[in-house]
Amino acid sequence: MKTRQRYLSLALALGASLGLFAPGAMAEEKSSTKVIPAQKVAEMMIRQDLFSNQRVIRDISLDLALEEKAVLYMNFERQPLNTALLNLLPTFGSASYQQGDYVGGVSMTILDIIGWSSLAFSWFSGGYGSSGFLSAGLFSLGLGRLVGITSPFMHAGLYNTKLKESLALDGHYSTKLQSETLLSANWTF
Repeated sequence: MKTRQRYLSLALALGASLGLFAPGAMAEEKSSTKVIPAQKVAEMMIRQDLFSNQRVIRDISLDLALEEKAVLYMNFERQPLNTALLNLLPTFGSASYQQGDYVGGVSMTILDIIGWSSLAFSWFSGGYGSSGFLSAGLFSLGLGRLVGITSPFMHAGLYNTKLKESLALDGHYSTKLQSETLLSANWTF
C-alpha cells in the first residue's frame, strides 16, 4: 500500500511539474482539495514514456473506470500499417523513428546507407567488380524494405500489449506486472 501511495504522489508531482495546475493552484490546493483527474495524469505519463512509467500508470489506472481506460487505449494505440507503407519509400527509416521504433529505424538507416552507397559505387566504378556492388546494394535495399515492413508490426504489438497491461485492460487486475512475475520466478538448473 505504501508503494501505491508513493507512486500516486510521484504522479501528482509529475502533473504539477508538467503544468497541469493553473498558476496559483498550489496556493489554492492548501486551502481546498483540488484534485488532478487521474485520466489526465495517466495520459501525460503515457506520452512521456510508456515503458519507464508502466508501474505508475498501472497504479493510476486501477482507480479509473473501464470507459476511461478504453478511451486512453484508443487514443494511444499504435497503428502499424501506415508506418509499414511509408517504410517502403527510401526514407531511411524515418517512419519507424516517428512511430517510436528506434531499432527498426536504425536498422533501416544502416541498410539504406549501405545499399545506396553500394549502388553509387557500382554506378561510378563501371568496371571490374561493379556487378558485385550492384547485387550487394540491391540485396541491402531489399532487406531494408523487409525490415521496414515487419518492424512496425512487431513494435506496435509490443507497445499495444504494454499499454493494455499498464491500463489493466488485460484481464489481470492485480498490481503486479508481467515482467515482475517473470523476474521473481525461481530458476533451477
